[in-house]
Amino acid sequence: MKKLNLLFFVAILLATIFSCKKETKLRPETEVTFNINNIEGYDGLKYSELVFSSENLTTSATATKTVDISDNQSSIVIKMAEGAYNFSFEISGTYTDNTLPDADKNINSSFKAYLKSSQIVGSSMNIDVNPFLSVEQKEDFVIEEIFYVGTVYPETNKGYLGDTFIKITNNSTETLYADGLVISESTFNSSSKYDYTPNIMEEASAIQTAYRIPGDGKTHAVEAGKSLIISDRAMNHKATNKNSFDLSKSDFEWYDISGSDKHKDIDNPDVLNLYILYSYTNTIWTLSNAGNRTYILSRLDTDLTDKEFTSEYKYDYSYIHPATGGEMKRSTYKIPNNMIIDAVTIANKDKWVWNPTSSTLDAGYTSCGINSTDKNRYGKSVIRKKLITENGRVVLKDTNNSSLDFEISTPKF
Repeated sequence: MKKLNLLFFVAILLATIFSCKKETKLRPETEVTFNINNIEGYDGLKYSELVFSSENLTTSATATKTVDISDNQSSIVIKMAEGAYNFSFEISGTYTDNTLPDADKNINSSFKAYLKSSQIVGSSMNIDVNPFLSVEQKEDFVIEEIFYVGTVYPETNKGYLGDTFIKITNNSTETLYADGLVISESTFNSSSKYDYTPNIMEEASAIQTAYRIPGDGKTHAVEAGKSLIISDRAMNHKATNKNSFDLSKSDFEWYDISGSDKHKDIDNPDVLNLYILYSYTNTIWTLSNAGNRTYILSRLDTDLTDKEFTSEYKYDYSYIHPATGGEMKRSTYKIPNNMIIDAVTIANKDKWVWNPTSSTLDAGYTSCGINSTDKNRYGKSVIRKKLITENGRVVLKDTNNSSLDFEISTPKF
């Protein structure tokens, strides 16, 4: 009897194994074509090798495949069982940086892409893959959005004043403190260039404003991925302009107390004011509507006074005026580059001649319009693109090249 039971058990086991093998063998298979898209903004881009990895979310099975794509192959074909997957792509390649000397302009780089929870079904599929330059993400704050053009009145299409803002975001994995962060606007603009002497661009950036977030270093905690809105006037602008926004709940505002009676600033007592280390204007500072400045986020001592700043960070320079040939002597202020944690250059393609900061801070530029007269730029922001990391965390794209890192969109409140 025991022998019979044992034989019966073995028969059942073999039948089960055979059934499982048959079921596995009969599982539908999909031929997936992954199309590796070009990356806008990288001249002379050439790929050499791609490492493809997959994870089946149902079975937890993983697979890795290395593909030679040095022949400019723009797609790879992989057969796999139907199901839900996570995919990752690591691509080796080179691109050309024409701002560098010929001997150094071919840059060896790595690119990455991630596809999360992709459903694979059917006999065949095409999936687009959008790689991005793989750089070490700074564990710090970044400028996520700049709303610099402003809005217009719906009835007259005339410009409306005061609703510009800057959004900064903690792009790290831990809580950071915003105390001591300084927002500055470049002295020089991106649409005109002179040979400034001394040229300090590789050591410091010339700035004409420096507004600091107050605090003692542990006052304003910002959790990972969270943001702060810093507005010109923290008020509900929709009450007077339907095209605008409610900025009354801003985290901070810049309030120019020295404004004249004719150009008096408006203070929201419920919103903290930035501390003014320096501002070039005797009235009200507004973001450049023309879109031709660099905006800089730096970190200075939380107890630095305005008098100490103007004493320690003065920058005297000169240049030759091209029309008269005369020497022009000027004074402004500067932020050392090693204190700068982010910089975003705004420029219009038809007016751009240079970036008024070192290319190590920003190698490109962004804009809300296709040119300097584009009326569609009103009501638009430049907003940093979002990426998905390998572990699924959303981060803001920051390659120190605003041409690649930003897109145009309507602010979302």
